[in-house]
Amino acid sequence: MSNGKAASLGGKDTVERLFQPPKLSLEQLPGLAAVFESVAGTCTEQLREWVTTPLSLLVNGIELSNAWDVLESYEDCVAFIYYATAWDARIVVGVDKRLVYFLLEAIFGGDGSTAPFDDQRPLSNLEVRIAKEISRISVDAMRREFGRISPTEFELERFEPTIEFTMMGQSDFPVSVCQVLSQVLDHGGRMFIMIPQTALHQMRAKLQRGTGEATTVADPVWTQRMGDGVARTVARLEAHLEGPTMTIDQIANLKVGQVLEANSGDFGGVILECDGTPLFECKLGQSRGQISLRLEQALDPSEQFLGEMILKSKRA
Repeated sequence: MSNGKAASLGGKDTVERLFQPPKLSLEQLPGLAAVFESVAGTCTEQLREWVTTPLSLLVNGIELSNAWDVLESYEDCVAFIYYATAWDARIVVGVDKRLVYFLLEAIFGGDGSTAPFDDQRPLSNLEVRIAKEISRISVDAMRREFGRISPTEFELERFEPTIEFTMMGQSDFPVSVCQVLSQVLDHGGRMFIMIPQTALHQMRAKLQRGTGEATTVADPVWTQRMGDGVARTVARLEAHLEGPTMTIDQIANLKVGQVLEANSGDFGGVILECDGTPLFECKLGQSRGQISLRLEQALDPSEQFLGEMILKSKRA
């Protein structure tokens, strides 16, 4: 290759690099991590209202990648494509079939052991509605969080029952992706949110400053000590269920093994106490073949007699 031709190619590469947007660095975008953490927290709070079993969603990681690589690694998910009007960009919210399957089972009171999970089976109409609602909750949380940085509306464009790496187009492009891990009925699942980096470039300066909310810097030493203290604390809880009203003569005639019927026909009226202090009013339930308690409402610890008053009101 002649020196003139090499210089021409080198000059072309230099010009192309001049027009390329600056590369993003996650370490310089604390606001982006704050947005995704809030989205996971919002999803956890709202989905917990659907089930009586423990449920959690946690951000597992945020990374910069390419669209094809991301989509290829989530072929076991379904996807919802939203158009961000103010950003002129499309984002993808992917939901794992496993998450939808076990969440639906938890909604109907299952324990996760009724039937094996089949990742090859397409989602039913009801399961698609559950997945769509998860994506809606996620997008609503993003609309609220990004509203402090770069307000936009998210319009649902389409639903993809299967993910292919080319579903967003024949050209690859850089993206930012957040992976969220879920836990329900002792089964893990995952979901992801993919945003084109071109959209993040528009709000790069604001993302570097965070979401604008006031934050406090925690002392790492005291944070560790408090965490250790909480982890090692043992609290003894007692549940008190109202029994039948009995005379002294009836009590004297009680026999070992005799079954007493509770007055609470709806299996409510159970008071959960700690160290003699009523904390919650509960309802009896069953999970995995064991008796469980569902917390209905918190009681004021300063009013020691409140739990007894509730039981008396149910008796009347």
